[in-house]
Parts: sequence; C-alpha cells; structure tokens
Amino acid sequence: MKILVVGAGRFGREHLSRLTKEGIELIVSDIATDVARMAAHDFNAAAWGQDPIILMDKYMPDGCIIATSTASHVALAQACLLRNIPVLLEKPVATTAAEALILQQTEATSRAFVLPGHVLRFSKSHQAVSSIIRAGDIGKVLSVHSRRYRNDDHAHHYAELDPILMTMIHDIDLALWFSGGEAISAYALRRPPELNRSATFATLKDNKGGVWQLATAWTFPGNITSSDRVEILGSYGAIELDVGRSISVYSNQIRVISIDEEDPLTLEVNAFLSAVKDGVPPIEVGLTDAIQGLKAAGLIMRSLAQKDEPTCG
Repeated sequence: MKILVVGAGRFGREHLSRLTKEGIELIVSDIATDVARMAAHDFNAAAWGQDPIILMDKYMPDGCIIATSTASHVALAQACLLRNIPVLLEKPVATTAAEALILQQTEATSRAFVLPGHVLRFSKSHQAVSSIIRAGDIGKVLSVHSRRYRNDDHAHHYAELDPILMTMIHDIDLALWFSGGEAISAYALRRPPELNRSATFATLKDNKGGVWQLATAWTFPGNITSSDRVEILGSYGAIELDVGRSISVYSNQIRVISIDEEDPLTLEVNAFLSAVKDGVPPIEVGLTDAIQGLKAAGLIMRSLAQKDEPTCG
C-alpha cells in the first residue's frame, strides 16, 4: 500500500511515525525541501518532493494523509478526491463550514472518501462514554461540559489559527457526538481578548434543548497542564471522564470504569488504512460531522467578534 503524507511538520511526523509498518510504502511531501528530505530520511520513505500534485500523478498513492496548514486543506483534499484517492484530513478540515460543504460536494462525485482527523472519535475512553449515553444510563443529555488546556507554546506554533479551530474544535465535536444535537446559538468570551495566549469560554445551545459549556486555554507555562475533562449531565445522572484516568458514572449507583486506553492516533490511522484497503469509509466520523463542528465554531467566533458582555443591574 502506498500512502502519501502531505505536510511533514509536527503533525505530519506524528502520522509518519505510525505508518512505519510492513507493507506500507511512504511518499512524503512538504513545501519546505529540507523538511521533506529530512522526513523521508527519518521514516525511510520511497520518494519525496515539494509538490503533492506531481507526487499524486507520478505515484498514484492508495491513500493520502494531509497535515498541512488549514488554508490548504480543501484544495489538497479535492485534488485527491478528483483522482479517487481516499484522504485522512487533519482537523479542522477547513476554515469555515461553507468551505467544508464544497469539499463534501466533491466527495459525493468521487469513488474516494474523506476521513476528518477528529481523533477522539477513535479514543477508547470517549467511545465508552458514548456507549453509556446511548444505552440510556443517564437519560436525556441536558448538558456537556468539556475543557482542554494546553501549554503556551501553542500560541507560537499555531499563531495563524484561532484556538477555537485548533483545540476547542475537539470539544465541539465531543458535544455534537455526545448530545446528538446541533449548535443553534453561542455566547463566548476570551481572556485576555484578541490573544492566542489566552483562555476561551463558550456556552452554546443545541437543537435538542441541551447546553454545551466549553473551555480551552493556551496559557500554561512549561509542559505540565491539568487533564482534559468531560462531564455529561443527563436527566437521570451524569458521567465524568477524566482523560487518562477513569470514567465515573452517577446513576442509580456510582461506578468507576478504568479504560485501557490505546493511542487514538494509531487507531485512527489504522482505521484509515483498513478503509483504504476495503474501499469502505470508516463509520466513526465523516464530513457531515466536521461541517456541523465548523458551524458551531463559526457561532463562537462571531460571538467573540461582537465583544458584547451582559450588563448587571
């Protein structure tokens, strides 16, 4: 199987490290020649180059992983789809829902598919939470609280991308997944305002009557941050996920579940490879989910742009 990885920076190298297995022939592309050359050397790629389109046409890969800057995602993914090459497209798949809709239209005319890189859909612990919700253990979902804190080097490495699209997009996707609803309104604040090295707080309503409360921050110095947490409140109980530790379920009784977590990115890449081999898109997540996530992100960003705050008294 030939896999083309477009973008050999931090995310691209993470994907490449999980593709170094028997039977996979790697092709590497990066706009920076030295970056492409180094990645090809480090991961024993069969070929490398600057222009991914030339590489697509020359080698006709069986699949493509796109881990470039967000602005290039749609055009590169469309190029793959027009050649019937399946794509694992890193998140966010586009900068706006409108752009992602254009990509979905291209997918509809192709024999290939796009797997959005919403990696938590492949996490064993998050899948367990989804199963508990679907089993009805806590009744109707009333609210989803999700937090995701990162160190402040994100503000440097991802200066071109709003934290909502880079980090909070995961929390949005979890809220969509766990609630089964779609966002219809949002109110958001950022402290300090207009800085990537900041904290963003968003409250959204969904079309099922639920409320999402999401928080992300790129403010932690060094490499130590608090764990990611998700809390789902239902009409008959609640679930708390302390990522990397445990799941607590509060219903008729309290139960604590320990999950033997596997690396979600490895699971995502393996699911993509299996889908490429079988010619059947993965069931975990698709462009419709990514589009709904970008719509919610758009609501949050518009609220931030208004700079309104409620008054008291």
